[in-house]
Amino acid sequence: MTGVDLYKFIKPHLGSIDASGRHEVDIERLLNFKVYEELINCLIEDLDQSYCSSDNSYEDSVKRINGVTKKLIIEYYEWFSGYVSEWE
Repeated sequence: MTGVDLYKFIKPHLGSIDASGRHEVDIERLLNFKVYEELINCLIEDLDQSYCSSDNSYEDSVKRINGVTKKLIIEYYEWFSGYVSEWE
């Protein structure tokens, strides 16, 4: 199962976060952000744990995992940094 397949599987359980313009619907959708936040935090904590546990290893496979983890963290940091500088 790919990450996209997994997302499609859990997406119905996350609830919509798109604004509808209807107060009662949007209040419910604001609550869905908590579910998204918890899921994203769990995934980021996994990346952090992977990076921290492989940071000072000399083994090739561990160094490769560390490199992939670091690359992902940097890519997401740069992606979100674009939004932050846009909003300042």
